[in-house]
This record gives sequence, C-alpha cells and structure tokens, in this order.
Amino acid sequence: MRIIRVNERSSVKIPLDELLGSGGDLKLRPDLIGKGLVEIKQARNAFKLQVNGLVGRIPLTDQITLDVQPKFPVSNLNRMIYSSRGELQNPFFIDRPYERAQHQDYLPVPLIRSFANSLRELIGNGIFKDYQRQTVTGSPKPRVNILKTQQRYWSRLNPTMAVMESFNFTNDNLPNQCVKLAATKALSISKNSDHLKGCMPTLAESLRQLQNVKARGPQEILGELHQVQSVVPVFRNDYSKALEQALEIIRHADVSLGTAQQGLLLESFVISLDDVFEKYVRSIIKELPQQGFGRVATFDGNIRQHQKSLFVDNKRYQVKPDLIVKDQRGAQLIGDAKYKLKPKEEDRYQIITHALSYQVGKVFLVYPKPPNQKLTGVHRLGKIGRAPSVEVYEYFFDLDKDLPDEEIKFREAISDLLS
Repeated sequence: MRIIRVNERSSVKIPLDELLGSGGDLKLRPDLIGKGLVEIKQARNAFKLQVNGLVGRIPLTDQITLDVQPKFPVSNLNRMIYSSRGELQNPFFIDRPYERAQHQDYLPVPLIRSFANSLRELIGNGIFKDYQRQTVTGSPKPRVNILKTQQRYWSRLNPTMAVMESFNFTNDNLPNQCVKLAATKALSISKNSDHLKGCMPTLAESLRQLQNVKARGPQEILGELHQVQSVVPVFRNDYSKALEQALEIIRHADVSLGTAQQGLLLESFVISLDDVFEKYVRSIIKELPQQGFGRVATFDGNIRQHQKSLFVDNKRYQVKPDLIVKDQRGAQLIGDAKYKLKPKEEDRYQIITHALSYQVGKVFLVYPKPPNQKLTGVHRLGKIGRAPSVEVYEYFFDLDKDLPDEEIKFREAISDLLS
C-alpha cells in the first residue's frame, strides 16, 4: 500500500497509469465517488487531486491512500474536536496508526469509539470460553488423577485420599476479565461525553454478556499481561484487536489525531474541518457577558427552530446562519463561519441577506487566518444602506497560535460588536 501524505486544502499529482485501468476506466474506489472529499482534474500525464477541507486517510484505490493532515498543529485539532463536539466518522471502514499522547483533559474518544466497535464484532462472534482445570483433594470420586494421587497419597500409604480433576467450560478467563475492566471504565467515561453517547449501548451490552466474569482491578490484571494474548486462539482476530485496545484503556492511554508510523491502530476517522470549525467557533461564544438585556447566547441557525423565513411575504425559503447571537430582545448579531483559504464575495452577499431577514445592524464572518496574512482579529469592512444600515465585519482566527488565548480574543471581539 502506497501512502501519500498531503495537507488539507492542497493538491497532489498522481501519474495516469496509477489511477487508470487497462480499459481506460478510473480505478477509484466506488465509495469515494460523490462524497466531495477530493476533486479530480486531468493534467498533462497525470491526474491532479484537489483535497478539500478534511483530515484523515482517504483510500483512492486498493494500492493508493491519501493521508491528509491539517495545516495547523494537530494538538489544536484535538482541542477543536473535543470542545466543539465535532464529528468523527469512518466512512471507508479502514484502520490507521495514531500517535499515543497525554492530554491535560483525559478524553480518549478515538480509542473508546474503536473499542466499542471492536466489542460489537466480538459479541457478534461470541464471547470466548475455555476449559479451566479444577483440582480438588479429598475422598476418591470420579475423574481421579491416578498419577498425582499415587505421588501424593497412595505411595505414602494413605489410600483414603485422592486428587480429583474436572474441566469447567467458562468465560471467566483473563482475556474477558481485561475486556470487562476496560468496558466498565469506557462506559463511565462515555456517560460524561457527548462524543461517546453512541458507544454506551454497545458497552452496556458487552458488560451484560460478561456479567459472570470476575471483576478485577487494573494492577492485578497488568501483572499478567505477558500471558493474556496467548490464551485466545489465533483465529480470533476480533479478540486480538479488542484486547489491544482494552489494555490501552486500562493503562489510561490517550491518542492524538495525528498519524504515527508505529502508533496504536484504531479506526481511520475522517474529520470535516468545515463542520469542526463552525462548531468550534460557535462553542467559543456559546455564552457571552450580559450587557443589560439578560442572558446573551449563540444559537445554531442550521437547526430548524432557530431559522426564519427569508421573505416577509413568502414562507417558502429559510435563512440558516451559522451563528445567531441573541439576548432577551431577540437576535442582535448574525455570523457565519467559513473554513476557506480566503474570503469570498458570495459570503458577504449571503451574510448581508441574513442581516436583512433578521433585521440586525451588524454581521460578521469568521475565517481561519491564511498562513501568509498578517491581519488577525476583527476587521471592519464597511456599512451598507442608510436606514436601516448593516455593518459588516470579518474576523481572522489564528489556528496556529495558542487556542485558549485566541478564544479569549474572539469572545471579547464579539462582545465589543454587541456594544
């Protein structure tokens, strides 16, 4: 498998013969078509692939995969995802290695989501059971171990004692004890994370299936790791994957969303930066300081209950701004978040239309700061109309900087616009 490393919002050229079959047809994977992840144009002796705003592994063919990285630090991507409840999807059902990391706020979302899916497969294939030897010493009964009895008792002229053995078919074994401990910990974490709510039914079902398995502590289990993998039959690949992830959860491990050469193999999550950036910006100004008219909060105009009609006398069309800043009087500011390399004229036309519909006097557009642009923060474009008029602002958010500081600056700038 050839892995091509590329940045989001950039392009890469691939020779024609690597993407064309013998009959001249494209060898692209069928599940890649129509997803809008990459755009393909034919250049001289090659195909030019334009990667859109996403991060993750994109398999083009059975032999070629794009590994798309963000242009800003991966640590900042982690913060954006977790603070904004951004989506993590695995549309191609493949795996990739992730870099192990230690975060200040322990929230191993990729690890637990992958573990939950591994558990779903494991439960579907059946919980592993094995025969465990049980040895009892006492009066002779069936299944006497003649050799051990002879050595211990009969050779010493004690004919009334014997060693009996039986084999119990049980699921109370070391691998299942590891899985149960990890599932218990993962379920506890999932209860407090919106990212992991969807994992809870699978984790709960796995614990129900393992209810007869003895609960053990992490220190006790970690002392027996040298033998946990050898217990499971080699044909149970589902157990090998689940056990590896279970042990990482028991060790309190976490991962970064960046790729590593020799990392922890998890699901290959594809992240839409357009979606994450919008949700991240909204989360920063979810609550703003009050300015005399009650609570100030930001709402999502993509949700139907926060939308309104574009026209006063026609209910057919709805306006859907990304950011609606309201106090007790109603909407006071309208904004849109655009993950683009540079502002577009149509973005301004759209936000002005939203302003007229919501009857607000100020609107703002939020973009990530381009790498070579010195201008950051809020920038006033101008005023449109006379009465009523609309002031238009742009804000350039620097994703390369320390995000907590940038979040404070952005929150203060929006509060100033309200003033």
